[in-house]
Amino acid sequence: MATDTSQQLLKGSIYQVFPRCYSKKGSLKEVIADLDRIADLGFEYLYFLPLHEPGILNRKGTCGSPYSIRDYYEIDPKLGSLDDFHELLAKAHGLGLNVITDIVINHTACDAVFTKTHPEYYLLDENNQPTRKVPDWSDVYDLDYHNEKLQAELIAMMEYWARIGVDGFRCDVAPIVPLDFWLRARKALKAINPDFFLLAESGEERFIEIMREKKVPILTDNELYAAFDICYCYDLWDFFKEAFNKETDLREFARVINYQQSMLPINNIKCWFLENHDQPRIASIISDHDRIDNWLSFVLLAKGMGFVYAGEECYDQKRPSLFEKEEVVWNRSFNQEALIRRCNKIKKELPFSSYINFRMIPYRSILSFGMYDDDHEYLAYFDVNNRKERVETSLKDGKYFNLLNDKEVEVHNGLLLVDEPLFIRIK
Repeated sequence: MATDTSQQLLKGSIYQVFPRCYSKKGSLKEVIADLDRIADLGFEYLYFLPLHEPGILNRKGTCGSPYSIRDYYEIDPKLGSLDDFHELLAKAHGLGLNVITDIVINHTACDAVFTKTHPEYYLLDENNQPTRKVPDWSDVYDLDYHNEKLQAELIAMMEYWARIGVDGFRCDVAPIVPLDFWLRARKALKAINPDFFLLAESGEERFIEIMREKKVPILTDNELYAAFDICYCYDLWDFFKEAFNKETDLREFARVINYQQSMLPINNIKCWFLENHDQPRIASIISDHDRIDNWLSFVLLAKGMGFVYAGEECYDQKRPSLFEKEEVVWNRSFNQEALIRRCNKIKKELPFSSYINFRMIPYRSILSFGMYDDDHEYLAYFDVNNRKERVETSLKDGKYFNLLNDKEVEVHNGLLLVDEPLFIRIK
């Protein structure tokens, strides 16, 4: 978190939309038609994958990646028009939804406007040809941040969208863009909107290792927090993937979260998720819906900002391809919407104002944490392995109120039955 990051962000959550795959037509108009539902679920931030037209040169797949951008100033005509985007912003803001768009400024499409108007903006190889730091990203060319005019141009572009009414950016591969640039961009964007919000797609452990092996400068979360309000939970992503396995001892997972929190400032904000456009659907990893419900409750209620990828709430199993037109499978009769609505409501109503102490409580088969300040305390328990076990607890014997379903739970002889998500206010 930057020095001026609002701790009110801890009470919010994010809903991610890939417009191309959101509906049959894949248009902004169809997202507009669904905004009431999204707002009713209690989300405060609506995050869109890039809305610009993908490149054609070296295109991957039939449709091309939205992260291979031809023109930063244009809406992809297949999604709609700038007028449609203005309409979306107006309705979203009227519903209390802030709109975040993906900003992709490490690279552009291989046939982007800049390749013709400003070829000097690009990173060059030994043959003076545009190149990239990650060979697999064959549909893009990397930008060269040694060029001061490039930096000024990109900040002007970001200011353009901020003035239109975008409330924040999710910044793609933020660790390989220089920190000095992010600090400069933050200052410019905050001058337009003091509440402008920056979310960093920070790096997974292996990605950081690979970049360092290639001697590519790359930022860690601690460095990114100087410019960003929130960082992804990718620093722990390998541990998440292990913890999804029902046979994993979850005490190690609890320990590494506590270690992470002890290494970050007390007012850090992490973005917690189970899936996104780059990761498999959680329902393709865990088939037990009760387990998924407990996992989702954990990421929405833990200290930080929860995140849901459109379709996740319907247990969709197939992650839409970034390169094709593949629709979300919407199962309206069997979903997590009531659970999401309740978790988001609880988070918004938490009485914490300035800081939150957060600590995982180690158990072998359940996830548990405590959140507290000088005046308030909450305990949470999540049966992520569907064991329905009685566990030892620090709670005194007696009855307690589960905020997630308005039912009483009882502690007897120091034991508590954890057979559903529990979120209990202690004081």
